[in-house]
Amino acid sequence: MALAASVFVHPQALCESDDVGPRTRIWPFAQVMRGARVGADCNICGHAFIEKRPVPPPGPAPLSPAGLPPRPAPNRRLPLGSPVSGSL
Repeated sequence: MALAASVFVHPQALCESDDVGPRTRIWPFAQVMRGARVGADCNICGHAFIEKRPVPPPGPAPLSPAGLPPRPAPNRRLPLGSPVSGSL
């Protein structure tokens, strides 16, 4: 299975999963492991590491250095990756 055409994976990111939702962006040095599931409209920031089990809910998340809990609460925005400067 291939990723949707609307998924952006930076050339310096590693996305081993085929289960990435549409309009998701994966930035440099982020890694999405095989078997991981990522929801639609997510923004996986640089240096983030996504393993199996977590399914981030749809929609962008605030940016902060944090990992995903083993079972995130449904319909809750989760921080993924490193903080960035500037406005969103």
